[in-house]
Amino acid sequence: MAFNPLFNFTDWLNSPGLFRTVLVEISYRLQGVAKKLYVSNAAYISSGTDTPAYQAYDALVVGELSFDRQLSEVFTGASRYQLSTIELLPFEQVNDLLTSATTNQQIRILLGDKDQPLTDFSVIVDALISDVLPKDDRVVVKIKDKAKALAVPYLTSYYNAGVAKDTLKPCCLGRCFNMSPVLIDDFNHVYQFNNAPSQAVTAVRFNGALVNAINYVVDLTLSTITFSIKPQGVVTCDVDGTVNATTWLQTASELLSYIAPGANITGLPNYLLGLYIKSERTVSSLLDELCASVGGYWFYDRTGLLIVKQFNGTSNTNGANKDFDLTEEQNLLLSRSPQRKIVPVAQMSLQYQRNFTPLQNVAAVVFDTNLALAQQLQQVASKVQQLNTVTKTNYPASLVLDNVASLLVNQIDAVTEINRRLTLRNKPRFIYQTEQLAGALQFKLGDELYLETAGLNGVEALVTRLNENISTGITKVEFWQ
Repeated sequence: MAFNPLFNFTDWLNSPGLFRTVLVEISYRLQGVAKKLYVSNAAYISSGTDTPAYQAYDALVVGELSFDRQLSEVFTGASRYQLSTIELLPFEQVNDLLTSATTNQQIRILLGDKDQPLTDFSVIVDALISDVLPKDDRVVVKIKDKAKALAVPYLTSYYNAGVAKDTLKPCCLGRCFNMSPVLIDDFNHVYQFNNAPSQAVTAVRFNGALVNAINYVVDLTLSTITFSIKPQGVVTCDVDGTVNATTWLQTASELLSYIAPGANITGLPNYLLGLYIKSERTVSSLLDELCASVGGYWFYDRTGLLIVKQFNGTSNTNGANKDFDLTEEQNLLLSRSPQRKIVPVAQMSLQYQRNFTPLQNVAAVVFDTNLALAQQLQQVASKVQQLNTVTKTNYPASLVLDNVASLLVNQIDAVTEINRRLTLRNKPRFIYQTEQLAGALQFKLGDELYLETAGLNGVEALVTRLNENISTGITKVEFWQ
């Protein structure tokens, strides 16, 4: 079937019975020379106006192509992301991959109609190659999950001399309470609390007792404290951390952009956060912790873009803010059904103002002059608790979530966040699964769907899982409502 020049990819995806042409572009280096392999599941040649022009895609792709992505159903932290392998027939140009440098080279997968020019094809995967291996009578190209590239240490710079030799240089972001700086010069009593310029130091303590400002000098450019007296006991300080250019980084969006440059971040609240890093932490664990603090989640889409959002439920606009429709004509017969029930939450306590150095031996003077501070210095964090009596009355078996960790600084933000979460969990929620035709290939995790046939909680839902089979054109969709 040939389409007219006004080819519409969305309409084409939603047209049943059409053959899906899959084009694969694999970059590699053979003896140091950059090359690219063009293959497909059906012979295809680009047009003279395409780039590249008159490029042949050899029909060497065999087997099925599938991709599986899933969000946590509590909508915090990372998503699970499993990419397919690509199986190729072992022709000469394919076998070159086995002896070439392929790891971390680009692989692109495009989908379209064989009768259309290359410009009408849509890039459905833009990723990196993990490895290329022989298997029976095939050559297998393994695609790398980009999220795994973030499972690397965030701090990589060490002190190379002095008392702190071989110690990681710390990082302070946002507003941090009672953090322990690194001693870098014992003779001159110099401590460093950040590996970048900082906004302010608002308090310095010995064993919790406030140190008079006349006894130390702060250098915000070097992020150091130099004492004119010999420090006693555990040295801690309250710091407003990294300044990037002239901006003090303090919100989740700002901290995430600093840790993972290039991320597409939308909808996160402007809560004040505090994060102090002085040990081996992976980038992915930091993203998890920041997102969990504001009810957010992160994932890489199929085109390699890091996306961060806040889970805030459906818009309750009867479809006015939908991303896509979920229609019955696209559902495979009898494939839709509820899979799991998520129990309501009636009571929750949330931490705020994390104490980055809980003290066992708080100075006696602190107990005498400020008992509340003395107690705060001994505990991991303050916490706020909220109770939803209506939920507990309606659903006696509802959950109690106690002492949920966060990087929030202010109590008012913690109250706002805890009430937001209780509103989202004020009744039973459900995860549905359905099997859709290829139109669902456009869906992204977290997209809002308008259901032609209402579920147990109405006509709006959010995508939580996509298992996409490019070869068959069928996508298993799980959605929350």
